Amino acid sequence: LNPHWIRDSGGVVRRLVTSCAGGGVALWRLDEEEGSERRLTRFDGHTAPVVCVDGDAEKVVSGARDGTVRVWDISLGRLRFMLQGFTPYIGSVQLSSSWLMADGTNNAVVMMDFSNGEPAEEEEDDDEDGDEEEEEE
Repeated sequence: LNPHWIRDSGGVVRRLVTSCAGGGVALWRLDEEEGSERRLTRFDGHTAPVVCVDGDAEKVVSGARDGTVRVWDISLGRLRFMLQGFTPYIGSVQLSSSWLMADGTNNAVVMMDFSNGEPAEEEEDDDEDGDEEEEEE
């Protein structure tokens, strides 16, 4: 499901991130090293199929049908933090060096600013009629 290539600082592809319907995410080495494992690590934690992944030299991000976005630390091989509660299903994730963006099935978009660790913005799209949805209290 939607693999993602991870480039080093020189732009060379060195790693590949893959996901599976069982909720797992794997990080793979692409270089040839005699007798070495290709899979560097496996990140487990999602309880539903992982539908999108992204990553950079420090972290891997995964989004799943369990409604969570998980940010994994590559060097430590464990979860850095998780976003949940803004949508029942994650649609996509996009990562840059300073922010993470995720969207879901209820027209919600969340942007995380890594410079301070707090959600930067949450937006909702207009409904099908072009009218803004009213929030219920």
